Amino acid sequence: MGDRGYQTQATAFALDSLQSCGRAVVQLPTGSGKTRVALRVAQAWLRGRGRRVYLITPSEETISQTVIAARLLGLRPMIDAGHEQASRHAQFIISTYASAWRRHEKWIAKSTLLLLDECHHVNFAAPVNADILDRFDYGVGLSATPWSKGCMAYFRKNIFIYSLSRAIADGVNAQYEIKPWTEPVNGSYQIVYTNRQDVRESLKRIMQSCDYAIYSQPRARDIISRFRTGAIKTIVVNRMLTEGFDLPAIKRIWIARDTKSRIAAMQMAGRALRAHKSRTAELFISSAQTRVLLDEALKRAG
Repeated sequence: MGDRGYQTQATAFALDSLQSCGRAVVQLPTGSGKTRVALRVAQAWLRGRGRRVYLITPSEETISQTVIAARLLGLRPMIDAGHEQASRHAQFIISTYASAWRRHEKWIAKSTLLLLDECHHVNFAAPVNADILDRFDYGVGLSATPWSKGCMAYFRKNIFIYSLSRAIADGVNAQYEIKPWTEPVNGSYQIVYTNRQDVRESLKRIMQSCDYAIYSQPRARDIISRFRTGAIKTIVVNRMLTEGFDLPAIKRIWIARDTKSRIAAMQMAGRALRAHKSRTAELFISSAQTRVLLDEALKRAG
């Protein structure tokens, strides 16, 4: 399958920006192929003699997804995260933000391109991420929500935008509807976001095929895997599954928690915005504050 037109444009923009100012941000809606754009940029950069690419992504799960996509394009990434350590001679290295905090220095060179997946993690509240970026001469960030002041500052506001409205019109993303709040009901491939333990426990008792996953729970990954396969119909989470989780069948989301972040609101809603069988995403928001922030985020997404 070839690249879509906007992916080709985004890749060209990033490469041109690297030559002119060394920095660029690519804003693509959830599910529109930002990983593919990142890998196309990496592919082009690696053609230069002695060049190296250092790609940082949020989690080990997203590393696995990126490695598979990279190999399909003929690339040979090496993982430098957790217990795995890439050879110092590696040309294409993939890491997580957490591992990069401790290991990024060995990849610093004038010929190294830093690629940041979910680049909104570079912000003034996360100075370590910003410090890493400052150590590299070339950097490209990719995100559906690259709006933090720190991110825009570090990437010099040099941005390519493929708007959400355009993506919906092109059939790349799903139509969506923000509906009046109702309590969660039974169904398939549903997410409920809440930070209240009593709500999690209650939903698990009263709903069919429902379970919750939290970071501190040892079996959280197993629960997420069962949700992905459809064995669990509704999953209840707090901060998990807000990015890097690709399951187009999800078309109904309840957000029953407050947030002070437009980025967080959009990332939660984004889990339902991937196109799937022409179905419309249904978004239920209980918090007035979160609803306002989501409206603002949707406007900024275009």
